[in-house]
Amino acid sequence: FIPFLPAGLMPLEDARTLLFDCSTPYLIACETLLVARLGAVPDVAVVADLDRGAVHKAPSTEWFSARAPPVLSLCTELAACMGDCIRFRQSGVHVACLRFVV
Repeated sequence: FIPFLPAGLMPLEDARTLLFDCSTPYLIACETLLVARLGAVPDVAVVADLDRGAVHKAPSTEWFSARAPPVLSLCTELAACMGDCIRFRQSGVHVACLRFVV
């Protein structure tokens, strides 16, 4: 679990390798702008868009459902952390992701 990957932390190609070419499942947070700069998200990626409060299922993941355990608990906790910039709770997002990984 990587709580946040700043867009300027590494060269764009290194970020693409980390986000798109890793063979191990993981959770990583990054800005929407970084993902847009990298291009199309791989077909095997599940994306939780915290800006829009939506989870996007990867086309190749028939098994995935945001409404079934264990992903449902993650989505429920993330939803409680979302809202406008006043209600957004970054620490709550980190706790939800860590709980999901553990």
